[in-house]
Amino acid sequence: MNKNVEEMRNVGLFTLISCLYSWPIFFVIDAWLVPMFIRQGDVAAARLTSLSGHMLAMAGPTLAAIFMWRGRHKESPPTWRWSQPGYYGLVVVAMFVLWTVPGLIGLAFGDKIVSSIETHIWVMVGLMLALGWFTGTGEEIGWCAYLLSRLAPRVGKARALIISGIIRGLWHWPVLVGPSFAQVFRGERTLVTLVGPSLTIAFLLALSNIFFGAVPGWVWYRTKSIALVGWLHQWHDLARDVTILLLVGYGSWSSTLGLVFQMTGLLLLILIGREGRRSDHSQLV
Repeated sequence: MNKNVEEMRNVGLFTLISCLYSWPIFFVIDAWLVPMFIRQGDVAAARLTSLSGHMLAMAGPTLAAIFMWRGRHKESPPTWRWSQPGYYGLVVVAMFVLWTVPGLIGLAFGDKIVSSIETHIWVMVGLMLALGWFTGTGEEIGWCAYLLSRLAPRVGKARALIISGIIRGLWHWPVLVGPSFAQVFRGERTLVTLVGPSLTIAFLLALSNIFFGAVPGWVWYRTKSIALVGWLHQWHDLARDVTILLLVGYGSWSSTLGLVFQMTGLLLLILIGREGRRSDHSQLV
């Protein structure tokens, strides 16, 4: 059997295992529990349930990768590397600049700090600080350490990022369609009306995560550090979520800033593609 065909089958199996673990958790959280708490007016329970449930689901890519390494390929996972300590500090600074500097600008134009920061917000911040590195690493072990390592030698680094990004995006699909399924369960709409929006969401998630995933992917290619890409994932989510939680009116900024991060990923993807073409050319010469 063609090795590339076999490798794509491995990718398909990895994706299936990731979704079989994570999707039921996402649907329970986003299509049932969170909408239920919101209808009851319990915002704190909705937020804490969403955060803790999503953190639990983030183990899916790691579990799938471990199964593939140990059970399918009969090989050990990549060596654990820490990379240079200074990079960790640089990640923290970069993520807070990305999310908080525009927030400060927003304050100058009418945004406000939440007047009374409720207890559950501090609990959420504590959870993200204590567990965010583990959960972020849980995703990136799958997307970077497994997928990129398997695919890049066969299809090239840029194409590997595109495939990994599509899978990363589709894996998140229940998070966005869950609230719509909750409406179906309550009889407020039919499944037929979800077909078009669900396909659109899947496409947008795949596209956006190609660019998003290019950032940790670029870091992975240069450092081979699972610890560092997990740290990057943690501090991106932490800086984004804490800023949005604490600043009134920040929602309009968040979509713009997410776009900035993704455009950075697009530029890195183009750079990686050009590096690959130059490498191929030099080998031919």
